Amino acid sequence: MKHTTYKLITGLFFLTLIGCTPYFDYIYFFSETEGFVNIDGNPIKSATVVRTYQVGNYTEEVVEKTTTDENGKFYFPHGKDYRIIKIIGEAVIRQEVIINHNGNKYSGWKYTNRGLEKYPEIGQKIILKCDLKRTVEKKKLTAKNYRPTHYNGLCDIEYNKQLISDGAKNTPQVN
Repeated sequence: MKHTTYKLITGLFFLTLIGCTPYFDYIYFFSETEGFVNIDGNPIKSATVVRTYQVGNYTEEVVEKTTTDENGKFYFPHGKDYRIIKIIGEAVIRQEVIINHNGNKYSGWKYTNRGLEKYPEIGQKIILKCDLKRTVEKKKLTAKNYRPTHYNGLCDIEYNKQLISDGAKNTPQVN
């Protein structure tokens, strides 16, 4: 116990010397996510939705599961943790949402998150509209103050009450 405490105090002292003062706070690996699953506009009840993401040094994967309700709706809270914060370099967190229905797996969302702040992907809760008749596509993901990027999946994203979808020439901008 004494040895561990000594190592911790010594480590914090040296981090302070080099200007890397650690502090405790939440880090966000995946934003709060809700979605709606359908086939040609008809809600899918009891589909299993799996959300995965990496934490730590990419060796620990979090797997969360839920089931759609009678309206095809699912929900996941923030994927977050309370830790000592001091990241040197860029976070790279693989995220995925998979929908299982009638023995088939559908890739709804596949994205590499590069931030640890609240709502790192698009600056708000992720709302997915998933039609299982669609094919998996590379889709544009743009939000105010965030760099343009892409995600893969069959789900569209509802952002600021407007649907953003790949192929839309006039991607909505948030004021």
